[in-house]
Amino acid sequence: MKSTNISIEQYVGYFFKVRRLRNKSTLWESRTFIANQGNDEELAYVIDDKAEALGWLEFTDKYTTMLAEPYGGKGVGENGGGVRCGNTKNYQIKGIGVNPLVGTHDNYGHRNGMYALDEAVLEAINSEIYNHILPEGIVNYLAIIDIGQVQVDKSQKPLSVALGVRDIACRPAHFLRAGRFEPKFKERVLNDTARLRLQYRMLSERFANENEFVQYIGRFLLSCAKQFAFAKIHRIAHGAVSPSNMSFEGKWLDMASACFLPASYNYCTGSAVEYNLEGIQPLDMVSELIYNYNRFRRKQLNDAPLHSYYANQYNACLLHYLPSFYGLNVTQLDNPQINQIKTRLLNKFIQLCNTNTDIQIAPPHCKDFQNDVAIDYLVSIYSCSTDEQDEFKLIKYAHKQKGESDNVSYGDFWMLSAIKSFKKAIYMRMFNSRYLKESVDDLVEHSKYQICSAINSFANLSKWIFEGDQNSNETIIFNNSSEMLWFDARDSAFLWKRGDDIQSYTDINLLHQQVRSAPTSFLLDGGIDMFSLVCDLLSLLKSVQKVNPTGMEI
Repeated sequence: MKSTNISIEQYVGYFFKVRRLRNKSTLWESRTFIANQGNDEELAYVIDDKAEALGWLEFTDKYTTMLAEPYGGKGVGENGGGVRCGNTKNYQIKGIGVNPLVGTHDNYGHRNGMYALDEAVLEAINSEIYNHILPEGIVNYLAIIDIGQVQVDKSQKPLSVALGVRDIACRPAHFLRAGRFEPKFKERVLNDTARLRLQYRMLSERFANENEFVQYIGRFLLSCAKQFAFAKIHRIAHGAVSPSNMSFEGKWLDMASACFLPASYNYCTGSAVEYNLEGIQPLDMVSELIYNYNRFRRKQLNDAPLHSYYANQYNACLLHYLPSFYGLNVTQLDNPQINQIKTRLLNKFIQLCNTNTDIQIAPPHCKDFQNDVAIDYLVSIYSCSTDEQDEFKLIKYAHKQKGESDNVSYGDFWMLSAIKSFKKAIYMRMFNSRYLKESVDDLVEHSKYQICSAINSFANLSKWIFEGDQNSNETIIFNNSSEMLWFDARDSAFLWKRGDDIQSYTDINLLHQQVRSAPTSFLLDGGIDMFSLVCDLLSLLKSVQKVNPTGMEI
């Protein structure tokens, strides 16, 4: 029986020679890389070309080969694929210099094959954050290797450069045309039409028949529906969606432009697609895949059923993930009995997000988050300053499904849900791309030794902000290696642990007062300050008051 997955062997590649660097320093390794006993000895290789800046680094006499991945589609520009990447047996290495797929490209890093250290750190942080948050995750980003500095421009200071290590992933782009590719090394690469003809022949041999291929594309679309629906509910922008920045498993990669957005903020980076249109991009990819399959295999597959399937799955996933916006358990609210209420709430949410559809060409400022209409909407619900009924009915139903069986009172469940929803809406500022870039620039310039702890801190932060359906009776407000603040609905109390001392608070006003008098608290490992955000969250929680549940049954 043939496999119904597409693996790394199913696309054409080009081998090229690389040389081992003499000096390198591993700045960070992911828990996955460490757990799998990854070996960075096979990774510290780049192309030794004195015509390029990386060629002036110090090398040993050891050589090996890497594989260049040709691909096309939107976003590839005038190159023929991953021009600054090379594959070893186990990993893809980014920043190795210019491989045979180079064309003409206006981006300096792509044109010269370099990977700036600040870009690598930012991508690692975002990959760790969104790998936990998103339902399909991110192609694992595994390590950063500092390889020194190069002189890009004599009028500027040297640039710190790095190698980024990630898992190898098969992407839709591998089966799409690179229409603007004018190869610099014509003798080393296939004509792009010939590449695709060979590519689709290999692809057809992977599946027993066309139905298996269509089913495979269907699984890709289902993964995309989950990923983009969740991203819509929580206003997460990839920032550079393209066929080369997604895997066939629905995972995202190349996360340097990813960010959270306030509601009604339509973001676009450079020539990338705007945020409001990111969710429909998989359809364009699939249409081109089907067109190419028909062309090169002389078939007549129809992409219309796949389009309908994606639309249905995407809408179903929006309904599925919507309760998490309100701080509720999505699994327990997957019930057709409440679909009408969820549909009305979803329409309200979409309208809220579409208040302003003007395209913003820059990421949001902090003031944009402070004026976020989504926060105002959530506060109006949990402070009972609205006459809306559907929101109250949904929360009441959620309590009936879980809270009652766990002996959690309606009032404590109300506070628990308010905290879960508020903290996501407020703490997302920590993942603001402007803030992250400033933090990363400071780390690279002044505190390289803190890069590892900073990346791990942001990863841990994402885990207790986005708890999913875990810890249903508790929720964390702050957590580091020595301090923790959380709410326990079973005890009807906030608990603040500092060292070995734990204080319990039933009065939110008293807790807020005590927190404000401790400005040196609430530092994440790596020196990241969350004091003001914790104060903002507690200040909002002071407005929380539960609605009378009588008459709120569904």
